[in-house]
Amino acid sequence: MKDILLDRDGDIHVGPESDIDITDSVVQAIRVRLLWFLGECVLYPPETGTDYFGAVLGKNVSPLLAASEIRSQIILVDEVTEVPDVSIEVDGKTRNAVIRYTARTGREVIRNEVVICRNMG
Repeated sequence: MKDILLDRDGDIHVGPESDIDITDSVVQAIRVRLLWFLGECVLYPPETGTDYFGAVLGKNVSPLLAASEIRSQIILVDEVTEVPDVSIEVDGKTRNAVIRYTARTGREVIRNEVVICRNMG
């Protein structure tokens, strides 16, 4: 899947000659999917996105439900074939979260993390 390359802050990466770069990064596709809150984009159906407030960052949320929600979003990335590990650390006061995951594709095993901030949603 081809996409515009984003830098670490989520801004469009511009190459040395002021060119926009293209990527087929699975890591980026997962990051974009995990940063997309449920119903956030009006261009897509309202059920598109991660249910952070209901399934991940809400009060008394089951860790199994939260991991299942994250796993279901990662597996939607075309190249991902399996998501054997998901861990989520949530700060109850700020409702910020660090998501660590392992995803497998036909070519590689990806281990990465994504930081979710309440202010982003």
